[in-house]
Amino acid sequence: MTKSKKEYEDHLNNLYSIYDCLKNTEHCWAGNDKTFAQKKGARLLAEAGHYGTVLKKYDPIAFNVGYNEWRREIEK
Repeated sequence: MTKSKKEYEDHLNNLYSIYDCLKNTEHCWAGNDKTFAQKKGARLLAEAGHYGTVLKKYDPIAFNVGYNEWRREIEK
């Protein structure tokens, strides 16, 4: 049973509290490699507790690696 990236994003969004989301996504909104608008957008999404959405938009490599591992675990 293959799951979609949207389902994975929703799964991650429901996984963490807002505090954990802020802590886990700090690299997306606190670094010098992003513009002010990107930092602001990532921080606002993190404050709303949207961990999966933050990763998908601002750290797509980590999101895709996690998605592929998640799919492999489900398909076992």
